[in-house]
This record gives sequence, structure tokens and C-alpha cells, in this order.
Amino acid sequence: MKKMKNINYKSLLLILLFVVIIIFGILSYNGLLFFTSGFNNFDFLLFNIIGDALLVGIVTHISSKNISLSISKKEFDRNNKINITINKSRNEIINYEAFMNIYKNNDIYFAMSESDRKIIDYIYKLYDCFLNTLMCEGVEKQLLDTLLNIPFFFKYYEDENIEDSYEEIIKKFDPNKRFNNISILKELLTKEDIKKLSRFSNIILNCKHYVITNLNNVEGCQLLATSDNIVACKIPCLPNHTYDVFMYYNSDHWIDFMAFSFDYDSKEYVTNLSGFKYTNNEENMKPAKINLKDFIIVK
Repeated sequence: MKKMKNINYKSLLLILLFVVIIIFGILSYNGLLFFTSGFNNFDFLLFNIIGDALLVGIVTHISSKNISLSISKKEFDRNNKINITINKSRNEIINYEAFMNIYKNNDIYFAMSESDRKIIDYIYKLYDCFLNTLMCEGVEKQLLDTLLNIPFFFKYYEDENIEDSYEEIIKKFDPNKRFNNISILKELLTKEDIKKLSRFSNIILNCKHYVITNLNNVEGCQLLATSDNIVACKIPCLPNHTYDVFMYYNSDHWIDFMAFSFDYDSKEYVTNLSGFKYTNNEENMKPAKINLKDFIIVK
């Protein structure tokens, strides 16, 4: 709005200037007021002065405007240069406490299919319910921690599968009900919950972790992580901020990290920061020969 007012003001000023010049010429030619009839040397001198002043003013204005615009663009480009690092890191979701803290952090994102995202959200709410309902201490707290941590370390132990382990726990663990909260937990866990915990475990244990840092301390941008050109997550990449992305897919995909920003003329442009093939075909650690049912038996 202010810029529009400045343009209107300059246009009005130019029109008034031309009107004054025309009136001056008419008065001079007709010999009105203090002018003599016709154009004489004095009139030509005044016209030269006014013309030179106009030319110098216009040239100075255009050159100073171009220099100012060039400096402004260079300063804008320097301050708005996209400078983002993307580094692969180890999976930090090693237990349920880390998962609960990470999931509620606003600077951490999960890039995965919508169905897998719903599983993550469901287990977070399930664990939040358990932790706020089952108040334990001592040995019972250790037992509860072990039960809740099963999805996070299951692949490190040789057992049939995670669903069978939970079934064994529900059937045989603490039959004399020495631990009230554990008995409540066994009642709360449904077969559907156990299936979702099994799927959740597969997601968490195979998550890939990426750390993204916006090194520009002035300007931010919009960052998109895409899987085969489908948006997996959107990150409002603020200046001088670090973000974590946990990524999981059950098959190979092509991943792109792209930054969207605006140039000096407010036109949006995109920069492809990184592209790579996502795959789960990596060598896994050989599991130890320890049966989970034996591992958590309490006598």
C-alpha cells in the first residue's frame, strides 16, 4: 500500500512538472507577465537549464535506482541463501521413554505411510494411558519397563515372534497376581493391541534417522520430504534450527528432500537438497540365543 502511494506521488509530480513547463513556454512565447513576445536568448537559456536539469535528474535517478536495486538483490541473495545439511544418524528410539519424549517433540517428524503413522500414534496413546494409569515402583516398575520395552529390543533376541511372546506373558506371567499393576496391564492388552505392537516394533526397529539443520541464521524455508514424488512430511525449516526425521517404509522408495523458498521478486523456487534410494536390504545384527519367556520370568 505504501509502495502504491509512492508511485502515485511520483506520477503526479511528473505531470505537474510537465504542466509547468508547458505553461512557461506559452507565457514566454506570447510575452505575458514579465516575458517578451517570442523566444529570445534568455528563453533559450532557461530552456537549456531546465532541460539539462531534467536530463541530469532522470539519469541520476535511474542510475542510483539500478545501483540500489543491484545492492539490494545481492544483500537479499546473501541473506536468503539456502544452506541446509542433511546427515544420517543412528536410531535414537531405543526404549519406550525415548519414544514418548521424541514423539511429542515438535522438531521431530516421522516420514512414512499414513497407515504406519496411525500405528505410531495409536501406540503412543496406548503407552500414555499405561504410564498414567499404572503407578509402579521397585521391582514392579522394573517389570513394567521390561514389558513396555519389548517392541524396542525384540530383534536382539531369538524368539518365535513378538505376538507369541506377549501371548506367553499374558497366559503365564505372574499367575499368583503378586503384582497388581502387571495384572491390570495383562487385562488391558487386547489381541488387537498386540498385533499393533508387533507392527509398531517392526517400524521402530527399522527406522532410519536423519538430522536436518538450517545453517542460515536469517531466513527459513519450507522443506518437503517426498517418497516417489509423494509428500511424506512437511518441515517449516526455521533459521538456525535442527530437526530430526525418522523414516520407515516396507519396500524400496526414492526419497527427495526439497526446499521451497522465494526470490527477490517474491516468486517461489525449489532446490533439490538430496535424493537417495531408501532400502531395508541391509545386514542386520545376528540375534542372541535368549528366549524372552525365560528372560523375564520372576520367581
